[in-house]
Order: sequence, then C-alpha cells, then structure tokens
Amino acid sequence: MSVMIAAFMRGVTRLNDFIGRWVALLIFAMFAFLLLEVGFRYLFNSPTVWTNELTQMLFGIYAVMSGGYIMAHRGHVNVDLLHSHLRPRKRAVLDIVTSSPSQKESSCEH
Repeated sequence: MSVMIAAFMRGVTRLNDFIGRWVALLIFAMFAFLLLEVGFRYLFNSPTVWTNELTQMLFGIYAVMSGGYIMAHRGHVNVDLLHSHLRPRKRAVLDIVTSSPSQKESSCEH
C-alpha cells in the first residue's frame, strides 16, 4: 500500500473518530428533549408537538453520522459463518460490498 493511500486512510479514520465522538453527544440532547416532553405533558398538561419529531430527526442524524465511527472501530455485527473463514482481503471486499447498501438504506427517506 502506498504511503499516500495509508495517510489518506489514517486521515479518514481520524475524521470518522472525531465525528463519531461528537455525534455521540446527540444522545444527551435527545434525552433532554424527551424529558422536556414528558415534563410538559404530565406536569403542565401541555404537550409539545415539536419534541418528538425533533428527537426523531436527531436520531436519524445520529444513525447516519455514526456509521463511519462504528466501521472504524469494528462495531458492526457480522454473520461469522462466512466472514470469519475469508482471507483479510476478501473480508475487506465483503465489508465494502455489504456496507454500501446499508449506508444507502439508512440515508433514504421513508
């Protein structure tokens, strides 16, 4: 592997690590919004219409933006029946082939 490709890969991994750590903080924002909704609904009898939708949008951002971090840290679940018996190069090709459709699916609007 050339030096430039290795440097590029290290840079992408560092970027994914940085983004993943910051995106993980969205969990606290989602928790706060849902807690706010419960408080307004049950304590003040005044439910909000925006907190649930905003939380769903933040979770969508969280799911899409954390993909690179999860892949960099090998956090995806693999079916090891096939994956563990492959050589590293073929395993990498399988990872690329199977991660591309899942990223496309997770970014599609339903």
